[in-house]
Amino acid sequence: MIPARRASIAALLAVCSGAACSPKADLLVTHGMVWTGLSTGNPQPGGVAIRGGTILAVGDSASLARYVGRGTTVIDARGGLVAPGFADGHTHFIGGGFQLASIDLRDAATPQEFVRRIKDYAARLRPGEWILGGDWDHTLWRGAPLPRHDWIDSVTPNNPVWINRLDGHEGLANAVALKAAGITRDTPTPAGGEILRDHDGSPTGIFKDQAEGLIGRAIPDATPQQADSALARALRHAASLGVTATAHMSAGWDDLASYRRLERAGRMTLRVALYLPLQSWRAIAESIRTRGAGDDWVRIGGVKGYMDGSTGSRTAFFFEPYADSAGYRGLTQYPEDSMRRWIGAADSAGLQIAVHAIGDRANAILLDIYDSVAGVHGPRDRRFRDEHSQHLRPQDIARFGRIGVVASMQPYHAIDDLRVPLAPRHPRAPRLRLRLDRRAARPHPRHLRRCHPPHPRRQEPPRLGARAEDLGRRSAAGLYGGECVRGVRRGEARRPRARLLRGRGRRGPEPLHDAAGILEYGEGRGDHRGREGRVFQAVISRST
Repeated sequence: MIPARRASIAALLAVCSGAACSPKADLLVTHGMVWTGLSTGNPQPGGVAIRGGTILAVGDSASLARYVGRGTTVIDARGGLVAPGFADGHTHFIGGGFQLASIDLRDAATPQEFVRRIKDYAARLRPGEWILGGDWDHTLWRGAPLPRHDWIDSVTPNNPVWINRLDGHEGLANAVALKAAGITRDTPTPAGGEILRDHDGSPTGIFKDQAEGLIGRAIPDATPQQADSALARALRHAASLGVTATAHMSAGWDDLASYRRLERAGRMTLRVALYLPLQSWRAIAESIRTRGAGDDWVRIGGVKGYMDGSTGSRTAFFFEPYADSAGYRGLTQYPEDSMRRWIGAADSAGLQIAVHAIGDRANAILLDIYDSVAGVHGPRDRRFRDEHSQHLRPQDIARFGRIGVVASMQPYHAIDDLRVPLAPRHPRAPRLRLRLDRRAARPHPRHLRRCHPPHPRRQEPPRLGARAEDLGRRSAAGLYGGECVRGVRRGEARRPRARLLRGRGRRGPEPLHDAAGILEYGEGRGDHRGREGRVFQAVISRST
């Protein structure tokens, strides 16, 4: 009996070694130039077989024929590039979806153009409707004057306006919005924020960081239907750019609910990890304990906090004062002792922690807190994140590797915030990003479990150290697109998602496909001055 049984098993194995027993693909991409995402090796001729969103095999097109079944969709790439989907580690995704349908002020090149666009947009609205979004950038204007509410009051007499700077750390309110929010010259400035005022104490309309909430409280909440529409809009745009996964930073519970509604409806084309407010660590930990973090499509990734503001809004926190000020060094959004308490508690609850820090002093304090918490709580695979890591003292660079902190850097900021001439900068600042990657690439082994080896050492291309004046008006996506997606946590990349890019013309990406089928695609090349590129930055590059 035993010899006969062995013979039958051998025969079965012989049969299953043929094409009949190969798993059949849902999607087969053939005759492409395949790049697997590895840091070495050029694209190779061949194709990709995909089943259930997971890559079955990569190889020459002939060898993949055995994965073709009756239900397989076959796409001929006709020599086009086949590459993994992009995963963006820091977005404000649903906010970007709202911005897609809102007023576009990002490339308004003069104050006059700024006012004209607001006038034209307001003319299409009903009285009482809020004008939101905008993403204006005053550093494009001669002399870089900040806008004032009296610039736009006459063109928006019936509509409240709250339009934010592109980094989200300051905004402009018109007179109607100031009245709706109950703001007067007697309104106190909240801790961690700033209200710009005239000589008589009257607000100019500019509110920064924690002061932005004074206007925000007067804005009606978006309905679930509006939030779902904004999310669907952002998903379509992300698909057009080949983005298949993201970390949604500073998310709210309403954002989580919107993602889950679209997931239940089968409309998610992107995997997302949400980082909820650091101050809410207790409720977040309890939610994960009782209901779980989520699934492969939508999950709670951790918590997000803030140390300071931004360089462009002049609220980043530095050791040295701003060059044109009498001792002003920026601000912290929350007291240091509160940040220590929240970070320590969240770490004790097992949550991953991400904290925004831009100025060199804000980064130094955050690294001190991370070092202290890790020392007290002991080693584990916690992966602290320093969001932006933008301005660093040379002595702080090596601490990222020693403590085991992820430097979550957004390369576009090298263009945006380095345009600001008034922030103090170390003379070697343009090279800090390259040095950071070289010296902080390997966390100390004791901070990692054996199942999570350190990422291999890798160097950035020299252009990441370029100065703003060297870059001029060149496309941020063109300069940095390939480097924006390399810091994704391993847990966010368990299942590679194949993407197909067929050809590249003057107008940029043409149809993109994934394992779920053909996705809607847009126009434009993701340039930071183009229409489509506006939302690329709104979704991906805001410094909050």
